[in-house]
Amino acid sequence: MREYVICYANECCQNPKLISWRPGQDNWCHVNLGSDYENCNHFYIKGMLFSVKRDTRIIKVTDIGTGTLVSVLPPIEGCSNYIKEYLVEVSGDILRVIRICDEEHRNTLMSDLFEVYRLDENKNGLPCWVKVTSIGDHALFIDFDDAFTLKANDAAMIKGNSIYYMRTIVVFNRYLYDVQRMDIHTGAVECLNYRMTNHYLRIPHWFVPNLRIFGINDR
Repeated sequence: MREYVICYANECCQNPKLISWRPGQDNWCHVNLGSDYENCNHFYIKGMLFSVKRDTRIIKVTDIGTGTLVSVLPPIEGCSNYIKEYLVEVSGDILRVIRICDEEHRNTLMSDLFEVYRLDENKNGLPCWVKVTSIGDHALFIDFDDAFTLKANDAAMIKGNSIYYMRTIVVFNRYLYDVQRMDIHTGAVECLNYRMTNHYLRIPHWFVPNLRIFGINDR
């Protein structure tokens, strides 16, 4: 399997470009997949590019090396009121994590509501998304744009079957960010009291602990 680093770059939100790099290359390469891949959120999983259309929520799965469309995945049935969504691989399964809107927080990252779905590629011969309440000993880390996983046994103070995320709050017209943990099974939320301001980071992000392609231990 070819390993790539994928970057979705833009210039002040204009002329977005999808670029890739893999070991042995001297430069980044422009990935030209056509206009149908614009207005998408992109995730690189299992050697494939998953492109989620922001308007229809349909996902195109593309071989990044050849540009070949491999499959098309449907949106989640009966679910449309969500702010953000993320794709991540956990123990060989592809999970779709959505952050649900509530009536009070429809257009911000203030919501504490998440749902997790697993891709089932064999149900009735067609791919579909099945809601799950357990991801075992894994924990999901979610920020504004991306998600990754860790095994709870491999990291101190991390609890399995949890989502760790930033929640935006507003205090005296200033945006602050609390680190929260949600238990996927019960939906219970715990504030971890790591409050951050936006003095240095416009939007906070998790730092991925390592990159497997550079020969560092798998996370």
